[in-house]
Amino acid sequence: MIEPFSLPLNKSEFQQTLRQGLGRARLHLQKHGNDWVEAILMEACLSNLAYDPQCEGNRAPWLVELIYQSARPEMLIASLLPQLPADVENYWDATQRCRIALNLAQRGVQGAREVLYACLRYSLLTKDIIGASEIVEFDSADGLVHVATFLGSRKLADPNFYCCENPLFIYNDRFGQFSGNVLLQSLARDSPAIQCYLQNIDDHQNRRAEYQAGQEVTPSISFELAYQDLQSFDSLGFLAQFVTWAKTANETEWSRMLELVHFNAPLNQIRALLSIFERRQFENCPQALFKFVKHPEYNARQWAFSTLGNFKHPEIRAIAEELLSAGKVTGDEILLFKHNYQAGDIDQIYNALQVPEDQHQLHSLIMNIARISESIGTPELFPLLLFGYERTPCSSCRGRLVKELVELDVIPGWIAAECEHDAVSETRALVC
Repeated sequence: MIEPFSLPLNKSEFQQTLRQGLGRARLHLQKHGNDWVEAILMEACLSNLAYDPQCEGNRAPWLVELIYQSARPEMLIASLLPQLPADVENYWDATQRCRIALNLAQRGVQGAREVLYACLRYSLLTKDIIGASEIVEFDSADGLVHVATFLGSRKLADPNFYCCENPLFIYNDRFGQFSGNVLLQSLARDSPAIQCYLQNIDDHQNRRAEYQAGQEVTPSISFELAYQDLQSFDSLGFLAQFVTWAKTANETEWSRMLELVHFNAPLNQIRALLSIFERRQFENCPQALFKFVKHPEYNARQWAFSTLGNFKHPEIRAIAEELLSAGKVTGDEILLFKHNYQAGDIDQIYNALQVPEDQHQLHSLIMNIARISESIGTPELFPLLLFGYERTPCSSCRGRLVKELVELDVIPGWIAAECEHDAVSETRALVC
């Protein structure tokens, strides 16, 4: 059973806490702040340590709050600010640096606004626009004009340059629909750069409208054509006809497709076939699915377990019991209990649980624990939820686990207290 953490943290524990975004980082600083945390905090600010930055959201406010909880925040900020505008290779590192500059500027830190503006650039390394949205968020109209001028100037110099729409969307969301367009149009006559930016935005919107109009009518794809598409699929291709067919195919057609795909078919074809079951729900479990449970390839077996987890079926229950008796649960096999769990299974599941060394496999296992709890909704799963809370590398998955602990009314006091300082605002809100 997972035991509550204890303070103070050592360096390794503090580094791991920052990677996970756990609230114990702030609790440590409040009670045991010392000099050695400063270098670790600095690194966490300059490099986005989140497992999945795209899904885990903006950690900048949390990191800045940790800076202010440190022993010498002014010195740390003075050292950090000049490093934020550097043209770093990783997009998420660069974006986090901009957001930290934004947060410091919002707090009135001297020089932070200038640093934020210095972050605005087109990254030759990542081909992304860095800092545009943050400048608009901070300086509203002046920020939008500055960003539109920058982007329009780039477009005039390079006709192939892509003008990002996000700054305009942010402004319009804040001040009203088309308010940003009206502002820029009032300045376009005297600014070729702004005029170019607006024209580019109009072109994007027109192309998007044409594309959406073309998507309104879904073409009819025959079973034979979809099967041929799947048979010719390789890792570099795109299953346009198969995917179109899959949107409307009925259970009988799916069962037939599963029967035709051979046990020894290429893995990418098996993956493409089984992944459709993640997007569509069928009432009955096709018998042809079970053949993949015995596949010699680990990934194929895991895809089969994930797919079978969508069904309640005595044969699925039997497979789950057989895997538990082997005493090894490390991945998607745990999903077999999503609709086939019986009271008292928890002890055998927990004892069979193994911690994968690979972080992606660990993340997948814990995400599956959240899925099972969301489906079953029983306090019996408390040990699994606690296991996931402590070990998940992903703060988004941790939020799902905390939500389950709260809704099942089994959240321990030490977790609730820690979550008040979690990196994710939605997780903090669950315990407030």
